Amino acid sequence: MAAPMTEADIAPLYECLGRALDPNPAVGKPAEEGLATLEARPGFCTCLAIAIQVALLIAKIARFDYPREWPNLFGDLLGQLATADVLLNQRIYLVLHRVLKELSTKRLNHDQKAFAEVTSQLFTPLWSQWQADTQIMFQGIPAMLTPSASVDPAELMAVCERWRFCLKALCSLVCFGFGSDHKTLQ
Repeated sequence: MAAPMTEADIAPLYECLGRALDPNPAVGKPAEEGLATLEARPGFCTCLAIAIQVALLIAKIARFDYPREWPNLFGDLLGQLATADVLLNQRIYLVLHRVLKELSTKRLNHDQKAFAEVTSQLFTPLWSQWQADTQIMFQGIPAMLTPSASVDPAELMAVCERWRFCLKALCSLVCFGFGSDHKTLQ
């Protein structure tokens, strides 16, 4: 398996992208081949920030289509979380965060009721995942600091990213998915 992309690879990646756009085939063709090898490395899309743009696009579509046109949005996203692919799970939590953030800004009464229903559906699985990732981080970070570390730093970093997106999604649910105390106490 190829080594994951790091911050040190960003500048060469952009340079390679620039050369790939060169009209001279002697420059463009080798750059395109270089991009093909880089594309196979984990984290390629992250370096290009494509994942964030796709998540934002899905969130904007969800703002208009959920719940009438896309009622199974959250069921589909939760169904995809069953895979063991850490990067895919991280991307799904990124999408969840962006969609929840977008839906939380809707102020009409029926939209707020729909968001409250989403909160009741998503809070428990998100909370469970956040707790599990917290445990992995508490065990993995000290283990990495020992000389005989058996922890994969790239995998631990992916867990940390998933933990962060999960936490952001939970914040949206807690802040906007539950009724205010003064309304719910009455």
